[in-house]
Amino acid sequence: MKKNLLSLLILFSLGAAAQNSISIYPILTFAKTNSGSFSRFLDSYSSYNSQYISEKPSGTKPGIGYGIGIRAVLADHLLIPFEYNTLRSSAEVKFDDGSIRSFDFRSGGFQFGMGYSIPAVSAPFYLYPEFGISLGKDKIISSFSAGTGNFNPSALNGTFASDLSGKIYAGLGAAFGIERVKVMGRFQYFFPIASSELDDGDKVLSDYGTHFIPVDYPTWISDPVDYYGPTVEDDFKLFNITVGIVFEIPYETD
Repeated sequence: MKKNLLSLLILFSLGAAAQNSISIYPILTFAKTNSGSFSRFLDSYSSYNSQYISEKPSGTKPGIGYGIGIRAVLADHLLIPFEYNTLRSSAEVKFDDGSIRSFDFRSGGFQFGMGYSIPAVSAPFYLYPEFGISLGKDKIISSFSAGTGNFNPSALNGTFASDLSGKIYAGLGAAFGIERVKVMGRFQYFFPIASSELDDGDKVLSDYGTHFIPVDYPTWISDPVDYYGPTVEDDFKLFNITVGIVFEIPYETD
């Protein structure tokens, strides 16, 4: 019985009246980022400097990004998207003397996925669940703006990047519009496949102990050279809200 139902669904999706198309769509993304290792570092850094901090950070701020996508639509329902996306977010620690430790989170990479539209793509409105994988690079740019005091821990300055960041995502989207131009919106959740240390490869051997961001800041600051504790990794989870405009180009196959 289950096999018969599956066969009927496949025949319905790939029927003779099915239509194929290619879609091109620019997108704008609003995101909430969260990293377990970075959050623990931020807590330990803030705790260590608590007597000098004027405003305790609450984590990374909401991020914003942009991208471009190309999507194949097969048999009216099957969606196969390929996208390039970027994202920026940040966190700050503000001190009493006006100095600021800034962390600029940046992410960029490619998405490959698959979705299924409900109902047909030719309808003025449809929903589409989707899932896929993203491959790219995550990095944190750490910098310090000096205030009126002499407090300037430059050892944490640098660009700490991953070699290759892989994430799996799942989401739900919707589109509405005229036949070939539609407005799209979607929710997506990304979580890492595996995580590795964010490393500043430009720092020389004499800077040993400062080419990473230590999770346990008090232990690290007491002896950076012999620190063997956990470090901040590319373990960022993302919750994205995306909007865009979809331009569809139909085509026929023999």
